[in-house]
Amino acid sequence: MTGFDELFADEAPTRSAKPRVKKDAPPLRVVKTESEATADPTAPRATRADRDPEVIAAADRYVALLPEIRAARPQAPIHDDQPETLTGEDWVIDAWKRALFSGEAGAFGLDGRFTAAVYPRADTIYVEVTVPTELAGLGRGPVADAMLAEAHRRQNLGEYTAEPGADKQKLFLIREGAIDTSHGWNSYPKTRAFYRSATTGGIYHQELFDLVGLAGRDPKTKQVRYPQRQFGSDARGGTVTLTLPPGVLPRDVVAAEPALRAALAMPELTVSAGDGLHPVIHLNSKPLVREFPKRNPITADRLWLPKTEAERYACSDEVRLFLGVTEDGTVIAPRLKERSHAAVYGMTNSGKSAALSTVARGLAAQGCEVWLGDSKGDIPLDLLYRENVPGITHLSAVTPALMHATVHKARELYRFRAAVARELASRGVRDIRFPRVVVILDELGEFLNTALSDGADPVAQEQAKVTVNWLGEIGAKARAYGVHLIVAGQHVFSAALPAKLKEHLSVRVVFGKASSTHIQRLYEETDRESAKAAREGILPGLKGRGIVLADEGEVVQFQAFFNDDADSATFAKATAGTPRLLRWAHKFPIGDDVRGAHGEWQNWGGWEGSTKYPMDGTVEDIGMVALDCRDPVTGEIAVDPAAAPWDMTSDQYNPGSPPRSAAFTNVN
Repeated sequence: MTGFDELFADEAPTRSAKPRVKKDAPPLRVVKTESEATADPTAPRATRADRDPEVIAAADRYVALLPEIRAARPQAPIHDDQPETLTGEDWVIDAWKRALFSGEAGAFGLDGRFTAAVYPRADTIYVEVTVPTELAGLGRGPVADAMLAEAHRRQNLGEYTAEPGADKQKLFLIREGAIDTSHGWNSYPKTRAFYRSATTGGIYHQELFDLVGLAGRDPKTKQVRYPQRQFGSDARGGTVTLTLPPGVLPRDVVAAEPALRAALAMPELTVSAGDGLHPVIHLNSKPLVREFPKRNPITADRLWLPKTEAERYACSDEVRLFLGVTEDGTVIAPRLKERSHAAVYGMTNSGKSAALSTVARGLAAQGCEVWLGDSKGDIPLDLLYRENVPGITHLSAVTPALMHATVHKARELYRFRAAVARELASRGVRDIRFPRVVVILDELGEFLNTALSDGADPVAQEQAKVTVNWLGEIGAKARAYGVHLIVAGQHVFSAALPAKLKEHLSVRVVFGKASSTHIQRLYEETDRESAKAAREGILPGLKGRGIVLADEGEVVQFQAFFNDDADSATFAKATAGTPRLLRWAHKFPIGDDVRGAHGEWQNWGGWEGSTKYPMDGTVEDIGMVALDCRDPVTGEIAVDPAAAPWDMTSDQYNPGSPPRSAAFTNVN
């Protein structure tokens, strides 16, 4: 059941509100989508004349599909998104590998003729280089000199000596003492004394445990017992995991945290619960040092990948909004089930449009139906729609009436789904879920700001007010039925981002260095300080770099996912099995002597007009039309030529021209 399938079938759904009567209203043909046999419900039930037949039919289809949904096993992600923690020698080895194998080998004087390897031995790091035959023997010297000079220039790899290998094609850069076998405990006087005592049978560590109150007493022998220690390290420095003696509890170690800080002279020391029985002391002696990735593609192995209609339903709760990664490698990917609507803002040339395209592809690959709306008609979303990506079913661009109509149909979709859910509940069905529909509205801020600002066209202003009310309703209620909004733009003025919409946007992104206005308007008072801190270091030209609030934590800086042409081709190939959905368009009036035809419909919205500003139509008079049809035998989808006048990818697209002032004549 796609969003289109649910809204339209053999009969038009009954509206709860009394429709307006229009004397000259043209009959709108209701689109019949894929022919599906209506399944019998699981149990007999009485029918009533006033029950919506389309709601009943949709519920019947769901009941028929439910066994397949429950049995579905969509392909799960195989990519581990836990950030890799690198410390000590691991960090240095990783830095070498990133330098040598990620396009920077030329800086060390190496090219495709060379091979290299990096590995540790005891406390030493080795960089092994195999030179080409023509440089064997004495030719290795200049290569070693160039590598030593570049390593010294970088200042983050340490100092090395060069030695020739017995094999005349090999040379080694060697850094002795690079690996601290104490896991960082030997780096500071008091922690060094504690480590040496604990590992050599001294008493200093016992005196320290006595001082902070972590010594226990054997209940039988009455002898003093001290915690057993297992030393290690994490991203912030040394750690020690404690096995506690009788009479000492994990909460006692947590309570001793201030005393441990003072005793070990580690001001940022913390104690964590560990596995619940063995608390862990973390020295936190150094900051986490990482870099944003130079390339940050979104790959299909991060996603749930449905291959059937039933699998779209089955994995709908797992759909994530893949935004990017933080500096420490943490992936920003909130679940739509938990973070239902998003705001994505940023100035020109910040990478916002590219990020929206990447987000749309990722959502479609996860089985979502994606509707695109762009009030400015920028190229990226238009190109994306023309690629005919499975799951991206709609684009409305530029014309205000299309934007109003898209929001209106999103509202009608969630209301229809709510009615279907109530029908299913009345039959005793409790396992109710819907494939997610995500409506991406780019440049919504400019669209609303132009219409709602003081001095704006009064008709456009009234139309925008109605649409804002719809957006607020969708934000408040639609998430329960799998309908979601992503609103995007540059401006966050009160007219561009009304409060009744903003309060429902739980994911908030700003690309580029966020201005004070962005921070003031987009983030709550409790988040503004972290937003100001997160924006530091974002320079002009850093496309895709921004700040985000996507969970209960603080605002953080992140780098958006971005796929170049090669990455996009790989992603498309890996997600080719995603079920293809029917595209649809707004069915605006066409033809002679038809009210609203020849472009007159383009100033319609949800407002019904007034005596001063009469309206001859609203978005209620703009229907929906399927642009594709499915072969009943093969199931293949093909473009429906009969729908060409409403298909903006067709040469026969015929929206007409927007109404023009009668006072204007093009004289020259």
